Amino acid sequence: MKMLKRVMILMICSMGMSACEKQIIDIADEDIVPSKVFFVVDDVDSYQVRQIDFLDVGDTSGEFTLALYKSGVLKDPVSVRIGELTESELADYNARNGQDFVLLTPETYTLSQREFTFTGGYDDLSKTVDITFDLDRLREADARAVLPLTIRQSSAEINGEKSLVILKPQVQDVVIAFADGNRDVVYSDNGSLQRDIRVSFDALLGLAENDWDIDVDLQIDESYVEEYNQRESASYRLLSPDQYSLQMQGTIEPGQTSVSFLLEIGREQISEPGQYMLPIRLKSSSRFTVDESSLYCVRIDVWSGELLDRTDWEVVLYNTYEPAESGSDNSYFPYGYPEAILDGDLNSYWHSQWKPSVVPPPHYLVIDMQEEHLVEQVELIQRNKYFACKDIELYMGNDLAPLEALATITDVAEMQGALAGIPSWKKIATEQMKEEAAPQIFNVSLTSGRYLMVLITSSYRSNLITSLSEVYVYGQ
Repeated sequence: MKMLKRVMILMICSMGMSACEKQIIDIADEDIVPSKVFFVVDDVDSYQVRQIDFLDVGDTSGEFTLALYKSGVLKDPVSVRIGELTESELADYNARNGQDFVLLTPETYTLSQREFTFTGGYDDLSKTVDITFDLDRLREADARAVLPLTIRQSSAEINGEKSLVILKPQVQDVVIAFADGNRDVVYSDNGSLQRDIRVSFDALLGLAENDWDIDVDLQIDESYVEEYNQRESASYRLLSPDQYSLQMQGTIEPGQTSVSFLLEIGREQISEPGQYMLPIRLKSSSRFTVDESSLYCVRIDVWSGELLDRTDWEVVLYNTYEPAESGSDNSYFPYGYPEAILDGDLNSYWHSQWKPSVVPPPHYLVIDMQEEHLVEQVELIQRNKYFACKDIELYMGNDLAPLEALATITDVAEMQGALAGIPSWKKIATEQMKEEAAPQIFNVSLTSGRYLMVLITSSYRSNLITSLSEVYVYGQ
């Protein structure tokens, strides 16, 4: 015989009713959702690990609240006991999940309670466990230390999937960093700097609220200039203190979470063409940690804008060209030879080989400028109506002999590797050309040399042919 229970249901109010209706219905025990107990924790990963970060603002303790739930209603009271995993249980968990956790020492934390009673009914479905961590002890704890809590006993069914939670508490430094992370701001002009530079940037405190006066100091990272030049094959020089004005200290005031710094560079302070750099980092603060890797870098490229005279220049090395472009049987394509990139005629062009078969990139041309020049910019012009060159690299050097071994290389990566291994040659730019007829000017790392190589590594054309109309060079 079924045991029936009387359940009061609150009916949904309809429009215009002044009160909701109540209804009593009878349901059988087996129709009631059975009770289960389980933890409910936000932001756990697939291994049931919950990271808890306490910001290091000088507090001696930190709290975290864990929720314990019981599903089902109208059942008898349910008693529950929670506890920590033992060392052997944690070792088994580690083995199953590929972890290396260790137990947090008992002195590091306190549980508000371990035993709970749910009275039954719809109004008693959740309990909380307040966990207090000793932050001084936590700072000294093993980075792998965790507090693994599990439901040890329950008079109701335990939801196995949610009966374990691995709490991983740690004390995090409060960090002051540049608000936009690493920034690389570039100003570029021809002839001279055309305007004054005035930029503001912020140092941001990693807290939502601030009760302190926090002094923040900046520094100029002189070593970064050489590091950048080596990495990028560039030729930047550090701005001298008389070329700029920079506020080197600021204060994050109570109620504020950031401070602004102002950098000013007058156009009259950059008196000659060149590449200039000012790398700014955070040095220290009167409270909390600064992100010393955070970088605000200002680069200024001032080009002379002088177009070099190409008289007597020659293309002295190349690995492909197409004579059939100038064949009498194909008068619509009258060119194809390397020399066309220096003749000043936009209707002529150099073309990679396509007869009797296509030779795909890498394609290269080496120009002899007859004497050493300081190169600032290189202008490339696609073949009129047919835009094939896509990714290009520019190199400079003073010795042709090391390039002779490149003639047999047919793989782009191998070609790039071979060039990187030639000390006397320097990559001065990596760019991508547009599919357009207009001249395309590329800034390069200021470099002196006699020979300029244009290396084409990819094509816009599906058959992987490439072509160029003209190459111009700007510099001194």
